[in-house]
Amino acid sequence: MSTSPLGTNRLQPLKKTDEEIQTIANTVTEYYDDNEIRENFLDLVSQLVVEQPLKIPFVAAVILALNNKKPELAQESLIRAVAALDEHFKAGAWRETKLLLRFLACLQGILEDDGLFPVLEELFSRAVDLQTASTEDVRLLSGWD
Repeated sequence: MSTSPLGTNRLQPLKKTDEEIQTIANTVTEYYDDNEIRENFLDLVSQLVVEQPLKIPFVAAVILALNNKKPELAQESLIRAVAALDEHFKAGAWRETKLLLRFLACLQGILEDDGLFPVLEELFSRAVDLQTASTEDVRLLSGWD
């Protein structure tokens, strides 16, 4: 048996992703009554979404798992995400807006009614309108009538 700097046992392979998701959800649920831990978790969710976008599906999966155990915690996470989305949208911070929309899209299953689809449809409609207006402006300026 080989030894490692961490002791005499070989290191165990990493846990599977679904096990990690459940472990995090269980831990957060277990310490839900500790306000500091709950607030730190919610802050971390917000930070991960905009600072480490490749982790968005993982973070969303943790929130989905939490929704089954502590729906109020998942709801608080959604409330914060929507507030951040509104803030970034109004500030014109398009990268953060896009990342928060992606996060909310991953949570589509727990959103009420049509969820994020009406917002996305409106954004797409406005983008098409802007593109059409821009194309018409170019034609008018170049004399291509």
